Amino acid sequence: MNTAIFLLLAGPSLSAAPIGHFLILENEQLVEGTITREGNLYVIRREVGETFIPAERVLAVAADRPGAYLAMRERCNLRDLDDRLRLVRWCIHNNFREEAMAELEILQRHQPQNDQIRAMLYGLREIKTTAPVVPLKVTPSPLPVVEVEPVALNREAFGMFVSKVQPILMNLCVRCHATNESGSFHLNRVIGGGDRQSALLNLSAVMKQLKRDDRASSPFLLQAVTAHGKMPQPAIRDRQAPAYLNLEAWVMTALPEEEPKPVEPKGFEEPKLKEKSVTIFGETSTSQAKPEPQTAPKDPFDPAIFNGTIEPKK
Repeated sequence: MNTAIFLLLAGPSLSAAPIGHFLILENEQLVEGTITREGNLYVIRREVGETFIPAERVLAVAADRPGAYLAMRERCNLRDLDDRLRLVRWCIHNNFREEAMAELEILQRHQPQNDQIRAMLYGLREIKTTAPVVPLKVTPSPLPVVEVEPVALNREAFGMFVSKVQPILMNLCVRCHATNESGSFHLNRVIGGGDRQSALLNLSAVMKQLKRDDRASSPFLLQAVTAHGKMPQPAIRDRQAPAYLNLEAWVMTALPEEEPKPVEPKGFEEPKLKEKSVTIFGETSTSQAKPEPQTAPKDPFDPAIFNGTIEPKK
C-alpha cells in the first residue's frame, strides 16, 4: 500500500512527449491539458498539478478543439436523429457553437417541421446576433472571509489538495456537485488552478466528508467508488484506480494525529492561609496577653522583690 502511494505522489516520468491537448472520456466529458501516455495511464498536466486517468476510460485524444469535435462526430450515427441531437448538445455544452449551428442547419433541411430543431437553432442564432451588453462599472464589494471547518490540517495538506485532489473533483464530480441539487457536498467550479477562495470552499466541503477516527471509511472515499444520485456507475472504477489512490493518500495525511489534552489533577486544594487578627489603633484589644514562660519558680525571699516593694521603680 505504501509503495503504491509513493509511486503516485512521485508521478510518472516527465520525459514522455505530449500526444495531445484534449481528452474525451467514456462519459463524453472533455478534459483539457498537456496529455501524455504512461503505460495504462493518461496523464493530464496543468499549472496546478497532474491528473491520472486509466486508458480504458478514454474514448479519444485530440491535438486541438477542431480535432476533438471531429472525434465526437466520427462516433456519432449521423443518420439517427437522437444521436445527431446528442452531438449538438455536446457541442453546445463545450462551447462549439458554430459546429452546433452547422449540425442543426443540416437537420433542418431534412426535417423543416421539427419544432425541437427549430427552437435550438433559433436560440443559437439569437445568442450570436445579440449585441453584447456593456456592464455597468460597479465597485466590487470585498469578498467575504472564508473559514474552513474548525479542524486542524497538516501544513502540506492545502497545497496537495489544490494540486492532487481538486483536479480530480473538477474532472469527475463538479458536473453534478456544482448544482443546487447536489445536497450537502457542494463544489465550486474552478478553471485551471482557480482562486484561493474557491479552493478553500471546496476544501471545506471535503473536510465535512472525512472521519478522523476511521479515515478509510470516510464518506468522501466511499462515495467516490459507489454509484450515487443519477450516476449509472461510480465516478472512480474501484479502490485500485490511480485517482482513488491519490484521494486516499491525501485523506490519510491531511489530518494530524490528535494531541492529548492536559489532565487536571483531581482532589488538589490550594492551602488556606491562617487568618490573623488585626487590632485597629484606638480600639481595645479583646485578646489577653500571653504570660511569659517561666523557666524556674520564683523565690519569695528574693531581695529584688523586697527592694521593689520598699522603693518602687520609677
